[in-house]
Amino acid sequence: MDSRRSVLAAVFVAVACGAGIVSAQGVDLGQRYRATLDLNGQSQSEVFDRVWEAFDREYAMFAIKPKVDWAKLRETYRPRAAAAETNHELAAVISEMLDHLEDLHVYVTVDGETIAGYNRHRPLNANRNALPGLVGPITSTGHDLDWGRTADGIGYVNIFRLSDPALPEAFDDVLGRMADTRGLILDLRYNGGGSEPLGCQIAGRFLDRSRVYSLSQYRNGPKHTDLGPKHERTCGPVGPWHYAGPVVVLQGRKTMSSAESFALALAQCPRVTTLGERTAGSSGNPRRVDAGAGIVVNLPRWIDMDPAGKPIDAVGVAPRVKIEAKPEDFRGDRDPALSAALENLRSRPKSEASPPGGVLQAR
Repeated sequence: MDSRRSVLAAVFVAVACGAGIVSAQGVDLGQRYRATLDLNGQSQSEVFDRVWEAFDREYAMFAIKPKVDWAKLRETYRPRAAAAETNHELAAVISEMLDHLEDLHVYVTVDGETIAGYNRHRPLNANRNALPGLVGPITSTGHDLDWGRTADGIGYVNIFRLSDPALPEAFDDVLGRMADTRGLILDLRYNGGGSEPLGCQIAGRFLDRSRVYSLSQYRNGPKHTDLGPKHERTCGPVGPWHYAGPVVVLQGRKTMSSAESFALALAQCPRVTTLGERTAGSSGNPRRVDAGAGIVVNLPRWIDMDPAGKPIDAVGVAPRVKIEAKPEDFRGDRDPALSAALENLRSRPKSEASPPGGVLQAR
């Protein structure tokens, strides 16, 4: 108890003197308590209003979520926000309000810490322990990509993130080793997103021409139904290689955000078959709202759609070939989705696996 009093005393002295005390977790305790002490009835409401009004102006998916009564949520949560005694309590109230949007891209941080918010069950339909038996040795490139190949000539590439700017170059290096393969598996089941342009660059190694892979729509007025025109997002051929052999793309409910756009772009390629489960159904093109008092909120701004104009929010992107499997089916050394992808490629006629000019063609 005495040590705790000493810490608190040091914090308040630091606040009074303008100094900073950093906790073992790297949190500036002086800043946290300054934010806490600065909160009063007016400032809590101002912080709350900045968030509520930003979503009211910019959140496009109100148009496809008619059950969300945004005005009613303000009436319910604003008094609770005004009564918050710390910035962490205030952030928790804001997060609880935003949970009603049921949007995986909406989250709240306070003093750099993420508040637990809305989530839904999305089991992984993959099993790394199955790779040695089904594929063979796996090599890591250190650039968001692991790869291997089976003894009978099927390439396997796991792109588990879209963050590293060196990813396209690493992918080209791996693709150069696939000239004698009979087919290729691209595994996106572990990919939670990142940079959509990086995904488009990889998809460009499989595209024969420029193709529309997604549509997006933003707010353009004060009403929740005020939406601007639908913008086409396109990918085209790019890079030194064109892989012309058959390709299976593995996807699932952990495939999220920009990885879903990546999967859609790949799905437009003539030689690609998507296989697995629906993707997460969450894409937002978000911006950060600095609400004050150390509270920052992630605000998604667009409605993301497939090429046919169907929103993917909550429903995700369906694979061409659905694999019905339970989480327990991926235990031990089993991976039904990967096994199905291998069987799909092995069943292709030899002519399909050996197109004129070979599977790997220089552009």
